[in-house]
Amino acid sequence: MSRLLSAAAAGVLAVALLAGNGGSYAGWSDAREVGGAQLTSGRLAVTAGAARLHLDRPGSPRADVTTSLGDRRLLPGDTLVVEAGGDLAMAGDGLSAVLTLTPSATGAGSLPAELIAHAAVALSAANGPAPVPVAAGSWRVVPANAGPLTATLTLPVGPGASAWGAYLQGEAATPALAWSLTQDAGGTWSAATATALPAVTTDRLGLTATPVPGGTRLTSAAAETSLAWRASAATLVAGPGTTAAEAAALAPALRVGLARGTDGSSCAATAPLTGTEVLAPGAAMALCLAVAPADPVLLSLALPGRAVVATTTVTGTGVAAGGWTLPATTVTGATFTVPTPASDAGLTLTCTSYNSNAGAALGWTWSGAAVRSWHVLARTRTATGTGDTLGPWTRLTTITAPGARTLDLTVDRVPVATADRFDLVLVAETTAGGVVRGAQAVTAEVRGQSGNVGCLGPARGV
Repeated sequence: MSRLLSAAAAGVLAVALLAGNGGSYAGWSDAREVGGAQLTSGRLAVTAGAARLHLDRPGSPRADVTTSLGDRRLLPGDTLVVEAGGDLAMAGDGLSAVLTLTPSATGAGSLPAELIAHAAVALSAANGPAPVPVAAGSWRVVPANAGPLTATLTLPVGPGASAWGAYLQGEAATPALAWSLTQDAGGTWSAATATALPAVTTDRLGLTATPVPGGTRLTSAAAETSLAWRASAATLVAGPGTTAAEAAALAPALRVGLARGTDGSSCAATAPLTGTEVLAPGAAMALCLAVAPADPVLLSLALPGRAVVATTTVTGTGVAAGGWTLPATTVTGATFTVPTPASDAGLTLTCTSYNSNAGAALGWTWSGAAVRSWHVLARTRTATGTGDTLGPWTRLTTITAPGARTLDLTVDRVPVATADRFDLVLVAETTAGGVVRGAQAVTAEVRGQSGNVGCLGPARGV
């Protein structure tokens, strides 16, 4: 074969080897890593941390209530300041976001709305420039702000004392602070978290009234504020076995006194009310209502066994809670019952005229207990067509000599008109405070124009 043909044959073979089994040149390749770049996505997140709670009360230094808020009761004028920690994670070229802080509360009554309506929030960052406000409760943050954040939530308890009154006492709410982070400029990244806070409870004015010897123990139910209270003038109402008319007739003959005990245990030692008394939170004081007759002996004959009950109404306001009022509390004092005089045969009254009825001598015997004083009482007795008309009892005299047993009765001692008949009764007031009426009452009269006194014998219906 010639050299030319040999060369051509070699070329054909080379083409066949490169082509393989009917393939093409596309399967040939080569690669080498000549350098690389790591791609990293940005980040946007916020995490709520611990909170510190402080209570600002007018006239008192700021108090840290982080661990004791549950034991405190808030008052109008208080401000709860919450410093809530947070952490901002933010990275990305040109990234910005808006952080919104939203206070909220759940609870009973009107307190949540009052709390939130007047709440205020602020935001500060430990790093970077100050967050820029964009709306109420919203700030723009940038990656340079990444790191610790502090949200300050201010909860004024009531817009003012006058707006609170009684209806917001004893209300409770559980506030929270929501953190919401949203990518700025139409981005879709967002994050949210919340700071939960302990329950907030307002104080309540109140009194509990329990009987103590001689009066009523008043105990303040308020936890934080002192209570300034007043008692109204006492009124008397009918007691057991007494009609309203009898109570009205009895009232003018009674003296009702209001006083306070030197402590809350009894009325054994009393002091005058000042008009306005002050009870510290949880403290007690005895309110003493004393009912005493001006003349127990006369009452014992006029309305024996009748009873009245003295009552007063206590009202008040919170000393450190302007506008808070105490619901009216009715305090009932001890029931006063007019003593019923015992009729004792050992006390017998006699009447003897002397000197042609110029006068009469009263005499009596006594075999009972020790006597403090003797009381001689009279009432008029006027005959009518339907029976005798009896006047009220009046006192002729009081004898403080316990050993006395006689009394000279002359016309100048008898407060009746000429020719009137009158009944006489003798009452012994014992040293123990008892009242004993003479078993024998007598009738006498002023005789004619002479004005002499005569004795007619035992009185009827006495």
